[in-house]
Amino acid sequence: DLYSPIKKEEYTIEFKLITGGRGEVYSGTSHKEYTEEQRLWLAEYEMLDNPYTKNAVGDLILPCFSITNGCYGYQRRYFKGPDKYSTFLDGTNKGSMLYAEYGGDVLVICEDLLSHYKLNMAGHNSFALMGTHASEVPTESFDRAVLWLDSDLAGHAGAIKLYTELQPMYKNGVTVMFNKQPKEVSFEELRKMVFYGLP
Repeated sequence: DLYSPIKKEEYTIEFKLITGGRGEVYSGTSHKEYTEEQRLWLAEYEMLDNPYTKNAVGDLILPCFSITNGCYGYQRRYFKGPDKYSTFLDGTNKGSMLYAEYGGDVLVICEDLLSHYKLNMAGHNSFALMGTHASEVPTESFDRAVLWLDSDLAGHAGAIKLYTELQPMYKNGVTVMFNKQPKEVSFEELRKMVFYGLP
C-alpha cells in the first residue's frame, strides 16, 4: 500500500484535482489535525489551509501528482530525527504536475512540493522537479515555461543545464527566474503574476 500507514478513507477534506483533462479526488487534512510543529512550518509559508498535505503520525505527507493519473506517491516531511524528507513513488512517474483551474499556456517549474502547491493555489500551472530531468517535464499544452529555481549556486548550475535542454521544447521559449522560492512569496504577489504575467 503506497499510502501505508495512511489510508485513503481516513482523509477528511476532498477537493477536485484537475489533471490531464479529468477530475481526480484526493483528500487532505483539516488544519485542526496538524501538530504544533506542522502548523508553524506551514503557517510560515501561508499554507496552513492548503488542501494537499496530511498529518501522518507526527510527520507530514506531501502528495505527488502525475500528468494524467492523479496522486501516485508522496514525500514525507519529518519533524524529528536527522532526515527532513523521504520520497515514496510508484517507480513509473517522476516530479509532480498540477493544472491551473482556468488553464493557461504557461508552465511554472519549481523545485519543491510546497512551492508547487502554492503556485497552483495562486492560479498557475505548476510542475515540481524533485530532482527530475528535463525529459520528465511536461511540454504538451504549454507554449512557454518559467523556470523558477533556488537562488543558491547549485540552483544556478541546475538552471543553466535545464534551460539549455528545455528551451527548444517550448514554442515561446523558457524564462529563468532566480528569486525567493515560490513558497516564500506571498499569495498576493503570486496572484498578481497570474494577472500581469510572469517574466
